[in-house]
Amino acid sequence: MNKNDRLTFEIERMSSDFSGIAVHHGRVTFIPFTLPGEKVLGHVLSVKKRHAFAKALEIVNPSLERTYPVCAHFEKCGGCSCQHITYEATLRYKQQAVRDYFERIAKLSVTVLPVIAADKPFGYRNKTSMPVSQDKNGKLYAGFYAPRSHRLIKVKDCPISMAQSITLSNRVLSWANECGLSAYDENTGQGLLRHIVTRVNQKGESMLTLVINGQKLPHQDRLLENLADFERLVSVNLSINQDKGNVILGNESENIWGQCHLKEQLLGINFRLSPHSFFQVNTLQAERLFSAALEMSGVTKNDIVADIYCGTGTLSLLFAPYAKEVVGIEIVPSAVEDAKKNAINNQIDNAKFFTGAAEELLPAMVKGGFRPSIVLLDPPRKGVDTKVLDAVIASDANKIVYISCYPATQARDCAYLAKHGFSPTMCQPVDMFPQTEHVETVILFEKAGF
Repeated sequence: MNKNDRLTFEIERMSSDFSGIAVHHGRVTFIPFTLPGEKVLGHVLSVKKRHAFAKALEIVNPSLERTYPVCAHFEKCGGCSCQHITYEATLRYKQQAVRDYFERIAKLSVTVLPVIAADKPFGYRNKTSMPVSQDKNGKLYAGFYAPRSHRLIKVKDCPISMAQSITLSNRVLSWANECGLSAYDENTGQGLLRHIVTRVNQKGESMLTLVINGQKLPHQDRLLENLADFERLVSVNLSINQDKGNVILGNESENIWGQCHLKEQLLGINFRLSPHSFFQVNTLQAERLFSAALEMSGVTKNDIVADIYCGTGTLSLLFAPYAKEVVGIEIVPSAVEDAKKNAINNQIDNAKFFTGAAEELLPAMVKGGFRPSIVLLDPPRKGVDTKVLDAVIASDANKIVYISCYPATQARDCAYLAKHGFSPTMCQPVDMFPQTEHVETVILFEKAGF
């Protein structure tokens, strides 16, 4: 096999990132947007020592699981990876991917339950962050990056986002072009408008945040005039980000119109969301995820619950009515302030929140005598810091409920916990991100002898 060869491949299985896998003369070849059982004509893009990558030129024998993508940007845009697969088949592949992570990385045989399906596989994203660029004529446009790149694909519609998000983003672009604004250029660090960020709650109310490379927004009054008739827009904000790099929001923000927060409800608990607040992008599936976590935990009024990486207190406040006490730890000060205010607004008085890095704060608290019976872990994609795991183990907790958006790092952490006396009992995947390869998982650990 050589680069630029055109070869016929038989797709045998699916990789965790939803690429089809073929074996050609002993070399594993990854071919995106193909399915097991298909015969495809492929163009070899690169050849490594043990594997290769190819692009499908023609699907000679299509799978019965293949379907027609609803988005015109599919394959070009990196947002979705499996619109070419029937939804039922996607759920099976995600379940198998989670099982493979545990077997391959953790060397554990974990009961992986069927993936909880979404009622709305499209139009579910309540938050959309669209980078802004400009064409050779200086006209601004927004979109999403191509797979594994920072090449921006111009997008005027997005079937997985709530309709208000795209309509609002397009309205902002029209204003920006009318006023002759410039787009930020990552290479030069010049230009003003970086991202258009929208949030939409279940009532259809929306929050707009413009990320700018500057301290002031030119023609701000004209923007607000243009948005005055936008139905159920409740908040407009600026986020100041003058740092180089691809971090979206800056540390400084300003409300320029309407409310400072967007209100949302989850399982009967009210939340206020600021531009910096982390909140699950699929509200309906988040309710199912957190319901599964509550049920798995078996939490009672005798339990002291530690919520590590608590964010704005979502899990903490959902667990609080069933527990004796909940203690949340979060590194972002604004998130902790939101968590405290969310507790007050919901008349919850048995939840406390502390600001600090979990790897520093939790070990100190455990050393000082903090003894939770249940620990909730909902870390970022990189997983849980070993210092945090060691502190959890030393805390004498009986149960750990671990939620993850990336099963690979969760499997790694599960192996560590298993070596230190915590047995994984079951894993419940939830399809939080339909049309993508991503899956959210919640797994219950119980201490040996408990």
